[in-house]
Amino acid sequence: MDDHDPRAQLAALESEIARLHKLLAKLKAQRAPLKRAINRSRAPFLSLPVELCSEIFTLAGNPMILGAVCSAWRALAWAMPWLWATVTLDTTRVTATHVELLADWVHRANGLPLHVELGIRREPSTHAPDATADLLRTLFRDSAHRIRALAVSGPCAALPHIPHLHLPILTHASLTCPCPRPHPHPLALTPTSAPLLHSLSLHNLPLPAPVPPTLTHLTLAPTTIAAALAALSALPSLTHLTLGPLTASQVLDPAPIEAHALTHLAIASDTRTQPSELLDALVLPNLEALDLTLPNTPFPALSVVRLAPRTLRLENVRVGATLLQQLRAALPGLTNLQLVRVPGLERKMLRALGLLGPLTYDGEEV
Repeated sequence: MDDHDPRAQLAALESEIARLHKLLAKLKAQRAPLKRAINRSRAPFLSLPVELCSEIFTLAGNPMILGAVCSAWRALAWAMPWLWATVTLDTTRVTATHVELLADWVHRANGLPLHVELGIRREPSTHAPDATADLLRTLFRDSAHRIRALAVSGPCAALPHIPHLHLPILTHASLTCPCPRPHPHPLALTPTSAPLLHSLSLHNLPLPAPVPPTLTHLTLAPTTIAAALAALSALPSLTHLTLGPLTASQVLDPAPIEAHALTHLAIASDTRTQPSELLDALVLPNLEALDLTLPNTPFPALSVVRLAPRTLRLENVRVGATLLQQLRAALPGLTNLQLVRVPGLERKMLRALGLLGPLTYDGEEV
């Protein structure tokens, strides 16, 4: 064939290109072990004992980021199941890729108990396809028996109702629905479904019925005085209760509720609801700490004196130095007074108050 034939020239070029491709692949194969050897000899981290590297990885966090650094880091991260026992997702829209990634992530945890944190910041007006329901159904179907801590934040409409849910080792749960009005529970956390649950935080969600009697820590935000009283009545083992914003409800002269186990009570109210309506209905013989955040409500001094906490924390409370002096005198058992952003107080008066016992103002000891 004529050497000047374009077809012959093209064939010769294609043959040369194929030869060079093979040579390039061979050279890359020879280069890879040399690069690994150089990395191991010059990278201080890779020369550390595996046990120490594991400790560093444990403190570092996200195994996906660690595994993206190099093959050696990826191999080490993939061989540490405890790195995958914390499942975290924060997104505006859940896709099918998230569902697949979740399944792979949970599998790498190799049967360890899981701490799940899901944040779905989906706009209510968004009509794009969303796989949140598929994600949660996959999670609970395959791994409900391994979930020890669960935190879910997202629009209630995107969260599926899952009947017959069983979370046998769940101890901590936090559910948040960023909607203007409280919604029914998307997850049925009952004494049967979560027999070991002892810490529950609900934001824009009502207390489930029946309420798990094992609860010792409870947060309700927002809530009403009636709901708070009902919770204390139904939970004899409750030791820590956080309420707020607190709103009024039609409760006229409620019967006193004795909560002998309650040691810590925190109330926040940015409305004009009087916290004394709740405090005066409580008998708390073992109360250790009372935390009040009341920017728009008069300070319930008489109620506080009656409860006699050992630690009192006041934030954004309208209380003057004279009233604080009287409060200190009326509470001889008060061992710690903490003031945060309390207006109208002078340093000279604060120092005088500090002589009566430990006092902190905006985090600094006076």
